[in-house]
Amino acid sequence: MVAGKNDSAASEKSVGRGAIGQALSLGSNLAAGMAVFSFIGYWIDRRRGGGTFWTLCGMFLGVLYGAYEVWKVVRSLNHESKDKLRGTKEAADRK
Repeated sequence: MVAGKNDSAASEKSVGRGAIGQALSLGSNLAAGMAVFSFIGYWIDRRRGGGTFWTLCGMFLGVLYGAYEVWKVVRSLNHESKDKLRGTKEAADRK
């Protein structure tokens, strides 16, 4: 029984590390999206002779991209949590 407890603890740690990694990547995804889309907008503005319209559009698209990435991570974490709860319920039902 001790080996089973150690195995489940190790799997919980690996799942926790994956969740932490996903959560930490949110900031970098948002920053990268903002930077890329803002640069593209800035580049278009420079090519067209000035203004800030396309830069602002690029920033807006960057925020939308960041929100989409957050949604994907939250959805993934919810699915992992539900799967973990289902596994716990199934194990309890077997006993």
